[in-house]
Amino acid sequence: SQVDPAVTLLDYLRNTVGLTGTKYGCGEGGCGACAVALSRWDGASNKEVFRSINSCLAPLVSVHGWAITTVEGLRMGKQKSGDGADEANVKEAADGNFHPIQKRIAQMNGLQCGYCTPGMVMTMYAALKKNPTATMQEMEAQFDGNICRCTGYRPILDTAKSFATDSDVKDMVCMRNHTKGCYDQKKWDIDFPDQLKNFTPGPLKFSRHGTTWVKPAGTLEAVYDALKQYPSSLPVVGRTSVGIYKPQPKKHASELKGIVSERKAKEETEKKADDSANLIYLDISDVPALTEVKEAKVNGKSGVLFGAACTIETVMQTLKSMNQKSTSFTPLVDHMAKVANHHVRGAGSVAGNLVLAKTKGFLSDLATIFLGAGCVVRMGSKAGSKDETMESFLSSDVMPSGSIVTGVFLPFLGEKSRFMSYRTAIRPVNSHAIINAAFSATVEIDAKTGAATSLSDVVVAFGGLMNHHQKGAHAIRVETVEKALTGPLTNDSFAKARAALKLVVDKEVSTGGGLRLEARMALPDVFLVRYLMSISDKNLDASLSSAASGLDVVRKTVTKSTHHFEFPDDHAPASLPISKPTGKLLASGSAKFGADVRIVAGTLFAAIIPARRAAATIKKIHLDLALKAPGVKGVLTKEDVGVKSYSCLGEPYPYPKEIGYAGTPVVIGEGDVVPFEGMGVGLILATSRRQAEAASRLVSIEYENLTKPIVDVKSAVKAGRIVPSKGMPLPMEMEKKQG
Repeated sequence: SQVDPAVTLLDYLRNTVGLTGTKYGCGEGGCGACAVALSRWDGASNKEVFRSINSCLAPLVSVHGWAITTVEGLRMGKQKSGDGADEANVKEAADGNFHPIQKRIAQMNGLQCGYCTPGMVMTMYAALKKNPTATMQEMEAQFDGNICRCTGYRPILDTAKSFATDSDVKDMVCMRNHTKGCYDQKKWDIDFPDQLKNFTPGPLKFSRHGTTWVKPAGTLEAVYDALKQYPSSLPVVGRTSVGIYKPQPKKHASELKGIVSERKAKEETEKKADDSANLIYLDISDVPALTEVKEAKVNGKSGVLFGAACTIETVMQTLKSMNQKSTSFTPLVDHMAKVANHHVRGAGSVAGNLVLAKTKGFLSDLATIFLGAGCVVRMGSKAGSKDETMESFLSSDVMPSGSIVTGVFLPFLGEKSRFMSYRTAIRPVNSHAIINAAFSATVEIDAKTGAATSLSDVVVAFGGLMNHHQKGAHAIRVETVEKALTGPLTNDSFAKARAALKLVVDKEVSTGGGLRLEARMALPDVFLVRYLMSISDKNLDASLSSAASGLDVVRKTVTKSTHHFEFPDDHAPASLPISKPTGKLLASGSAKFGADVRIVAGTLFAAIIPARRAAATIKKIHLDLALKAPGVKGVLTKEDVGVKSYSCLGEPYPYPKEIGYAGTPVVIGEGDVVPFEGMGVGLILATSRRQAEAASRLVSIEYENLTKPIVDVKSAVKAGRIVPSKGMPLPMEMEKKQG
């Protein structure tokens, strides 16, 4: 009853239990430094259910009844060596009880600073736990949610691939070939604790600091009763959405002036502060009716029905196993593999993703591709269930009172159906789409020429045309394009479809504005052409024939790299390669970083209050909301630190005279000019890191004397804002000489 529902599993592991091997990186589920393994016993199948998650996103209360394995647990895990066991493998990791993965990544120099390494180790462990016979390609694919800033991925991936059944990796440090796998899961796996095998999830309620976590009994009726009792509650499964939608305070108009349009500034300043107070989460993750997967018939069509609490990973695994039943399932899985990352897909639910698209304007890949694939959403309430088309579900940005999504249905598409989907993002994986699309049609093929002659049941869906992350924005079907393509497929229908799409794009994108405007204007036509040319390029515009090449889905192949160096005998042993001496300590989470110092009672955590507007004068700092936030004990400002305090970054940075600084100040305050965005204006002190960071976001800063910030070299040269360097002429002087 004393557990704070807002405390994450990561905070608990690090600050309460003292297991600091699990690291805090981005805090958004994107870097993998906090990855841990979760296991639970399934009584029906009498086996362990396993997943890996980002502990920075998971509330501690959400993992009740799960067995947690951290990087420290791998080192201290039980070593098994029964009859016929490979004793050499046991001996390999016996020194210091290091797990083979921990020792291997250290000896192959798959680490440098070592901060991300525990997450890399846990990702490898999770991959082998789920699939002991994984191939090199399957091992590589697991790392879509892990980021390393200093080592370089070649030795990390080589370490992972060295455990694959088709490994051809050579360890250049120990001069050993790792071939045909060398990991015995039975020997090195962590035993599931017996005391949790008979665990039965029960109703729970935790409430503290204005946040409440409610877990009803495992029936739909109990869920509906909880919705009635807590009408403002938010149903959750993995709660991974907090990696995207964080509490945001109300902004002062001067923070936005000169950065965004007047319309956008008005929206932002009128938006209510979405602080973390009075949040009620309704945990529906353990309701059997919401985790069931079964074949069903909905609206006269056969397909597969997923319970709303099924994770994205579960949906992918099911579609992959049933790919022979529908032509859409393989393309769907290929696209879903680019959504978020393994850790998020293993925790986040498919229904939760769709609800974000409906209520938040989230540019969901699932909403777009499910719209294109004919998905039906099943809504449930005390009054009964109701099936909605995906289009109808997305048309409103509010969830009906007392209702939740209970199921997601994907129909089987026949052999003549051709489904394809596309997306563009700043990265292939682990990155939100800029724009996406899905197309489906029943295609009639000329038996003699192989050309597509006509289309029917055409679906054309786009996401990202509207300005996303705004309520009301959602994926749409473009009916005018569908109508133009229905019937004989000719150059004329092709041209009409493209023209119809252009009208829609011009209306939706240009008026909506938003990020990456040019890409969102151009890409819809590119996606449409790619789809139509992939169906048939034999009877369409010859000038577009080049678009037909390479249109099939490009699946990532195993990365290949070579490294070569010589070992001069006359300098041995100095010339011989060695592993990093502290590598095993870093790989096992035993090494201590500055943030790993054990927290003692009464310790306060600090969070910087950043200035969000450069080249402006701070008029007023509004601290009242932050000081009232839960756990906040005080604030340090310029007056507390001292007006003449400067950072110790070598020689003082020579700011231009008009700014008035002799060096780099530690903190600035009211009346000061902000030299760069993110400059600290104070420190919030609170009883936890999470509370300090949340309170920092509640500070509002009022600015005056706003000028345009200088953010590129040419502008700096033009304004004379150049730091002189001894012996080197300034750019302006060089231009004069060249002139």
